[in-house]
Amino acid sequence: MARARLPSQHILQFTRHLAVLFGSGVSLVRCLEVLLEQADHPVLAEVLWSISRDLQSGRSLSAACNRFPRIFESTFVSVLKVSEMTGQLHASLTQLAEWQERDGRQQSQLRAALMYPAFVLTLTLVMSIWLCYSILPGILAGLVGNGQLPLPTRLLMAFVGAIRQPLGVFAMVAVIAGGLGGGIHFWRNPSEAMRRRIWGWLLPLPVVGPALRDCSLVRYCAAAQVLLRGGTDLLKMLHLSAQASGNPWIFADERRLRKAVEEAESLGWAMGERRDLYGPILPSLVGGCEEIGSLEPAFYRTGQFLEDEVVYRFQVLQQALEPVLLLFLACLVLFFLLSVMLPLYSQLQTL
Repeated sequence: MARARLPSQHILQFTRHLAVLFGSGVSLVRCLEVLLEQADHPVLAEVLWSISRDLQSGRSLSAACNRFPRIFESTFVSVLKVSEMTGQLHASLTQLAEWQERDGRQQSQLRAALMYPAFVLTLTLVMSIWLCYSILPGILAGLVGNGQLPLPTRLLMAFVGAIRQPLGVFAMVAVIAGGLGGGIHFWRNPSEAMRRRIWGWLLPLPVVGPALRDCSLVRYCAAAQVLLRGGTDLLKMLHLSAQASGNPWIFADERRLRKAVEEAESLGWAMGERRDLYGPILPSLVGGCEEIGSLEPAFYRTGQFLEDEVVYRFQVLQQALEPVLLLFLACLVLFFLLSVMLPLYSQLQTL
C-alpha cells in the first residue's frame, strides 16, 4: 500500500465526489461503497475497498488514507485529521478538492509550456540520428582522401562512424535509457540533497527561477489556507505547507519560521528576510493580517494573485524558449553545413 500510486485526476475525482456525497448526509462507509461501484481505475477501486474496510473496523478516514502515502499527501491527511476532530469534514473535503483543482491547473500549464520545446528537441534528435545513419555516410565517404579535413568534418565523421557500429548503437541506447530511467527515478524518489542542488541551479535563472518560485508559492499558500481553515495550529501549518510547496529551500527555511513564531516574533517580518523565497507580496500581507489576528486572508489573496502571475510567467517562459530553440537549431544546421561544405570549398580552390 505504501508503494501504490494513482493519477492526480482520480484523486481529485475521489475527493470531489466524496465531498458531495458526504455533504448530502450519506455516511462515509456508504459513500465509499457508491464510489467503489463507479470506480474506473483498478488502483482506485483497491484503495476505496481498503479505506471502506478500515472504516468498518473502527479506523478514522485520515488513518485509512495515511496508509497510502504516495496517493494522499501528508497535507491531505493532516487536514482530514484536524477536520475529524473539529467536525468540519465536509468543508475540508471541499477545500481539498479546490486545492487539487488549482494544483492540477498549474501542472497542466507547466506541461503546456514545455510540450513544444520537448517536441522540437525530440524531433531534432531523431532527424539528426537518421541523417547521420543513412545520408551523411555516403557524402562523407566522398570527402576522404582530400587532404587534411577541417575539425567539424572530422568530428562529424567520428560521430557517424561511432553510431554505425554495434557498440556505438548500444552505447547510445544505454545512455538514452539510463537518462530516462534516472529521470523517472529522480521524479518518483528524489533525494533531498539532489532536489536542493537542482533548485539552487534553477532559481537564479532569469525566467525559469521566478516561474518556479511562484509555482511553489501557489501550492504553499493554497495548503496554508486549507490548513488554517480546517483549524490546524500555526506551527504545524508552517511545516505542512512548506512540505506541500515542493520547494526544498522553503522546506529548509521552515525551521527558521517556526523558531520566529515560538519566540513571538512577527511571521511577516521573518518571511520578509527571505523575499527570494516568499516574494514581496506574501510577507507584506501576512504582516498586515497578523494585526487583525487572521492569517487565512493573506494566504488566500496571495494565492489568487500568484495563480494569475504563474499563467503570465509560463507564457513568458514559452516565448523565451522559442529563440533558444531556434538558435540551437541554427547552430546544428550550421555545423552540418560546415562539415560538408568546407572540404568541398577547399577542393574547389585547388582546381
